[in-house]
Amino acid sequence: SINATIVRMFNTYGPGQYFEKLIPMFICSALCGLPFPVQGDGSATRDWSYVDDVCTRLLSFHPLQSLKVYNLGSGSARSVNQIAHDIASLAGFSRPELDFYPERAGHVASQHADGMAIASHFGLPSTSFDAGLEQTFHWYRQRISQWRELFLNARPAILEQLK
Repeated sequence: SINATIVRMFNTYGPGQYFEKLIPMFICSALCGLPFPVQGDGSATRDWSYVDDVCTRLLSFHPLQSLKVYNLGSGSARSVNQIAHDIASLAGFSRPELDFYPERAGHVASQHADGMAIASHFGLPSTSFDAGLEQTFHWYRQRISQWRELFLNARPAILEQLK
């Protein structure tokens, strides 16, 4: 008999995340004055969880049953376009400059968890999306000299993968 619990994570974001992921790509692009690469039309929505909440929730989790599957998300979905506007605002732009790329194969238009369904097992997230995004933005802005060259060198290869 296997005693296992499966926890499926949704989109986690926060300081130090690699550039190929949506939020750091948009933040670093904004801080470097570059357009934001968007797959599809930007209407896709995803459930976003701040990294500190994910860690806290996982550390406090106690499985009740073996062979159970849990979807760990915040229950709060945002579209790619909303995130682009949020980050542009944090960077002091009235609106983001967007470069559109074809949607990837197997694209899912909307993906989010039922936050209340898992709250009894994992607790509720304590960081709102806006607060987590602001903390993440400031982390990258304060460390721009540490990542800027790496980002500018990595960006063309990341964008090539979107074509």
